[in-house]
Amino acid sequence: MSRPIKWRKICCMPLNKTFAPSGSKPQGKITMTIDEYETIRLMDLENCTQETCAMAMNVARTTVQKIYEEARYKLADALINGKELSIEGGAFATAIIKTVSALPAVYCSAENFCKTNNNLPEAYPMSEQNRQCSDTGCDKTSCESCDHANTVINFSAPLHEMSTVKKVIGIVSGKGGVGKSIVTSLLAAAMQKAGKKTAVLDADITGPSIPKAFGLHGKANATEIGLLPMQTTSGIEIISTNLLLNNETDPVVWRGPIIAGTVKQFWSDVIWTDIEYMFIDMPPGTGDVPLTVFQSLPVDAIIIVTSPQELVSMIVGKAVKMAAMMQIPILGLIENYSYFQCPDNGKKYHIFGPSHLQAAADAYGLKILAELPIDPDLAAACDSGNIENYQTNILDNVINILKNTK
Repeated sequence: MSRPIKWRKICCMPLNKTFAPSGSKPQGKITMTIDEYETIRLMDLENCTQETCAMAMNVARTTVQKIYEEARYKLADALINGKELSIEGGAFATAIIKTVSALPAVYCSAENFCKTNNNLPEAYPMSEQNRQCSDTGCDKTSCESCDHANTVINFSAPLHEMSTVKKVIGIVSGKGGVGKSIVTSLLAAAMQKAGKKTAVLDADITGPSIPKAFGLHGKANATEIGLLPMQTTSGIEIISTNLLLNNETDPVVWRGPIIAGTVKQFWSDVIWTDIEYMFIDMPPGTGDVPLTVFQSLPVDAIIIVTSPQELVSMIVGKAVKMAAMMQIPILGLIENYSYFQCPDNGKKYHIFGPSHLQAAADAYGLKILAELPIDPDLAAACDSGNIENYQTNILDNVINILKNTK
């Protein structure tokens, strides 16, 4: 027995429907259906296996194979023989598109990760107007006369209708292992102590550690209305993949589009109650998740976390350049593992060598917000789930800056 039609899915629609060779008249026309387009996107651009593609589209693997072979043939025919390529129609695709909103959460991946026109073959350049057209109902080769010709594609994810979030601060780094999760947890705990209702969205989907630091276990509750975040002892609201798994040690083996879609659902499907400051714990690097967060969530500013090593400039540089590309303000730098202060003599020892933080800050015109020491008490607090009880005033300056940020 086949599954109900509502379970079938097209992850994203093509942004443009018609492509024609430049410099010569098309030698005929090829029509590729939307489901054929989807198999090409999933298998060739996302590197999905036939099994994964079949699961995503909710069809048999043999069906995917037939659709894929037909799509590849049509694409080759258009490229080699100089034919116009049109992407439209298909009863199978139409049924899927009509019911995409009925998909279960795990299948709701990132429509904003559709491959853009920059990935199309050079044989099919498009006019600037056609590049800007996002209306799938337009069947014109050129969209110069369309009302929607200059439509700007909006990737923003809507906040749940019952949620309120005022400020969103991203905690990022150009590489892993610098302690973003610890910094995120400390900032959230400090902001909550300062009397501001705080939340943490754990966007490190495959390596979540926020719940452990706050001593949260078990699974978050869900209702027909939405998903409810778990609350810490002091009232910080937290959502993380570790709060959705049957076992905390279960691996999250998902491909990029599913991971990115989950981050958007943490924003849209979770009911956040009167949050004044939300901290987003990013995964390392500048990949799918940071891109999704910057494009889809209303990030007010980011804080870059680094460590005292010579490659700090490269780490900071990657984060700074991505923030500039996405037009996200940078509040400043926090250096973790900066030094160890001996409890016996009070002297500071730079375990990882001298800091290069000032040079990196000067190079990119950034503020130094804080330098966090290596503290066994902090490690113990994280391991025991008592990070809210850790006492420090090192981040007071950061909290004051955040409270004064408009």
